[in-house]
Amino acid sequence: MVTIRSLAETLLKDRVRRRALPVEFSSAPIYMSAAAGLGAILKLVDQVDPVLLRTAALLVRRVDIVWDIGGNIGLFSIAAAVRAGSTGQVFAFEPDPMLI
Repeated sequence: MVTIRSLAETLLKDRVRRRALPVEFSSAPIYMSAAAGLGAILKLVDQVDPVLLRTAALLVRRVDIVWDIGGNIGLFSIAAAVRAGSTGQVFAFEPDPMLI
């Protein structure tokens, strides 16, 4: 059965939107598509996964080295990179080729 949601995800999966992380992450750009779910392109960025953003804000500090295993669409990776700054490093891995 085709639902409106699955139809919308199919029609929009190749559309990529340039978004900006919340101000606390320097409004860093992130590119999202419906391939990661409609929420990635329809919700405000801080509502896509607020737990990941709070985790990055609470745990990642300048000069930190962060490993993001299962990086998905990169929301945590980019937020962590902003927090780690130019002296830190973020290594993100995503094995699902649909999300790379």
